[in-house]
Amino acid sequence: MSALPSPESERRSLRLESWLGAGSFADVYLGALRTPRREDRPVAIKLLGPTAMLSQACQRDLIGEAWVLRQLDGPGMVRIVELLRVEGQLALLTEFVPGRSLAPMPSTRACADAAGQVAHALATAPRGFLHRDIKLANLRLTPDGRVVLLDMGLAQIDGSGAGTNARLAGTLGYMAPECFTARPPTPAVDVYALGATLFALVTGHPLWGRRERRVARELRSFPRMHRAWRGIRLAEVTLPALAVLLDQMLDFDAARRPCAAEVAARLARMSLPGPSLRTVCASVAWPDEPQSIGARVLWEDPV
Repeated sequence: MSALPSPESERRSLRLESWLGAGSFADVYLGALRTPRREDRPVAIKLLGPTAMLSQACQRDLIGEAWVLRQLDGPGMVRIVELLRVEGQLALLTEFVPGRSLAPMPSTRACADAAGQVAHALATAPRGFLHRDIKLANLRLTPDGRVVLLDMGLAQIDGSGAGTNARLAGTLGYMAPECFTARPPTPAVDVYALGATLFALVTGHPLWGRRERRVARELRSFPRMHRAWRGIRLAEVTLPALAVLLDQMLDFDAARRPCAAEVAARLARMSLPGPSLRTVCASVAWPDEPQSIGARVLWEDPV
């Protein structure tokens, strides 16, 4: 005899309140997880839509992302709440991190502080961890000056996790040259992406300029051309110590790049102009809550 479906009063529900953004196969919402005791917990919800639910690969990637998140408990990493099914859709719930996406700042010290936090998060992550999509849009700055790494949709640990079948993983303009080859990625790809991110923070524009998609593809196989272009772009960074570090982080040869721990330590030691990141965050206006989409409630599928 089959079990009767659980009554709604005994099941959890998700309340979708605001739309935060969209990825390649899922939408992200701000909402709340309500327990049968009617206790609400604010969460960020990555929800696979009906079309993505028809794809086994999309489901595997979201499950893989959840697996990676469960291995992460260090500073600067978004934390998982749960992976569950609601009304036939797969939903990944993580903590909601208040604040806004990281963006260029006039204080070089604040920019270095932000990049240093990311480098520290990478250095203290589990051995074999790769994020593979570090960029400004995936870094959340909180009002108290913390930087949190979001979106583990391409992240892996020792080759397991999300995006295992992706031919190209990352965002053009932030991808290291070896990402365009058949070689297995190493933590050096995240150092390169962090270098491109720090350049954008300090200068206010992308590493390869307006033609970054075309340039990134053209430079992927030509070390000397890559070095020449890198020198031209880094001429905009007038502080010698920072320019040297960026040049090393963005080296064509992955083996020549510093590790994340070294990047964090060198950024912390640098004498740079401007107030600290925490001071900057205390002095700026923060955005209002995301615009409501009108509450939509999804019930957890009965067991």
